[in-house]
Amino acid sequence: MAAGITYTPIATYTVSGSTINSVNFSSISGYTDIVGIVNTIVSSSTNAIRAIVNNDGAASYSRTVYYGVNGNASALSTRNSGMVDMTGQYGIGTGSNSVTFKFNYPSYASTTVQKSILWQAADNVAGSVAVGSSLYPTTTALTQINYNNKSG
Repeated sequence: MAAGITYTPIATYTVSGSTINSVNFSSISGYTDIVGIVNTIVSSSTNAIRAIVNNDGAASYSRTVYYGVNGNASALSTRNSGMVDMTGQYGIGTGSNSVTFKFNYPSYASTTVQKSILWQAADNVAGSVAVGSSLYPTTTALTQINYNNKSG
C-alpha cells in the first residue's frame, strides 16, 4: 500500500499589502492531478473568486453546488457558465473575511476524458461552507489556470 498522498508545490504566488485582480498559472504539465489553494480576503458577494481554465471564458462550464449558511442548507445547478464561479451567493466572503478556496483538477493532463473541477470553500466568520463540482466539457489537457476577481 502506498504511504499516502503527497503534494509538491509546482508554483506559488504571494501578495502582501496590495490588491490584485488575477493570478495565472501556465505551462502546467508533468503530474496526474492538480490541487489549487487560494487564500484571500473577499469583501463582498460581487467580489468573489472564479477559475477559468485554458483561457476559455466561453459559456461551456456547468456546476452543481451544495452550500450552507448559518445551518441552512441549499443547492443549485447551472449550465453554460463562462467560469467556475464561487460567489457570495453561497455565503462565502460576504464581509472582509479571510477565505480559503480549494480546487481539485483530477486527470487534468488526460486527452481522453472531460475535465471535472471539484472545489470547496469555508468562511468561518460568516458561518458558511460550500462544495461543488464543475464540468469543463473538453478532452483537451488543462495547461493554464487563472484565478481572478469576479468583479475585476
